[in-house]
Amino acid sequence: MIRASGRRAEVRHLDGRDLLDALFAKLCEEAEEVADAAEDRDKLTDELADVTEVLAALMKLRGITE
Repeated sequence: MIRASGRRAEVRHLDGRDLLDALFAKLCEEAEEVADAAEDRDKLTDELADVTEVLAALMKLRGITE
């Protein structure tokens, strides 16, 4: 999709503390989007799914199981 629009994606591979920091930052970003979407059920559902994905990545990185 990005290439089709004539743009380029910038990709970085993170690990260790850099990955942990990026995931915490992403969690904060997604939490704000959840709050902003509170009145729109469909948007809220999408944003909560994003939070779930970030939480799953954090749990995996830290070796936490459900």
